[in-house]
Amino acid sequence: MSKLTAVVVVVANGRARAGDFAWIWGPLSTAPGVVEVRCVRPGVPRELWRAQLPRSSLRVAQRPDQDAFFTLVVEREFGALVQTLIEIFARIDPLALVDGGAPRDEYRPEAETILLCMTTRTVAALTRLIARECNLWFGRDRNRPFPRDRELARALVRALHERPSPRRA
Repeated sequence: MSKLTAVVVVVANGRARAGDFAWIWGPLSTAPGVVEVRCVRPGVPRELWRAQLPRSSLRVAQRPDQDAFFTLVVEREFGALVQTLIEIFARIDPLALVDGGAPRDEYRPEAETILLCMTTRTVAALTRLIARECNLWFGRDRNRPFPRDRELARALVRALHERPSPRRA
């Protein structure tokens, strides 16, 4: 299950309009007064931006399947890069899950949150991001290195340079 929370903007603020979908890390109920969100406007392809909004202007999205919502947003915004990162994880298999019989898309949640949180394409920054996200997903200390995190970051940087930039507004 995703550690992200889908929210809906209920009070327009800057670029964000009422009805826009957004997502935040963690539950809205424990978020600080101003929340950094990643927003997407329904029905407008390729529109994605970040904003800082008052928590009071947001409400938790009432969607029957929030995991499907995040998969849809990630697929729409990042296209084939999602599958590329999943394949990188499966090939490198840092925890030997795929080698142990897990499906090749075992690392999909990690790949999706890494792409959602990615703000830079440097190996050092991606290594930290991969370690943080994977450690959170696997219940490990988030400040520690993750097995083969640098190798994963290098492969992701290569993939990013071989493909066009993620589709962002």
